Amino acid sequence: MFADRFLSGVNLTHVQNSNGVLQISFSGSPIDGHKTVWKMTMDASGDEFTPATMTQIVNSEFEKTFTFVAYTNVGACRVPSVMSYTVMAYSPAMPPAVRVSGLTKVESVSIPEKIADATFRLDPATAK
Repeated sequence: MFADRFLSGVNLTHVQNSNGVLQISFSGSPIDGHKTVWKMTMDASGDEFTPATMTQIVNSEFEKTFTFVAYTNVGACRVPSVMSYTVMAYSPAMPPAVRVSGLTKVESVSIPEKIADATFRLDPATAK
């Protein structure tokens, strides 16, 4: 299972497996000096890295949630093809409010054989 392979090489202290859903939390890079936390949910029994949601929380002031509605194949790799997003703002004086929301759909993808000076390498031979 992908979840087991993913977690074996990562030092995460906040991982929960509840009813077949893996919930992972980890610290992110600061934004304007504010702490950030990422939360990710994915199918614990899946054999690929296909998160259902990823949420970025910034200093308990706002959060951005990305929901991956659908995935598609690009070569031998799985990538999100439909993604919705919501940005919520929090204020001590007011209830949470949606600031931005939307939906993105990938219509077509073109990936060059080699990307110059890139750390990431798309290698279909290693993908499942």
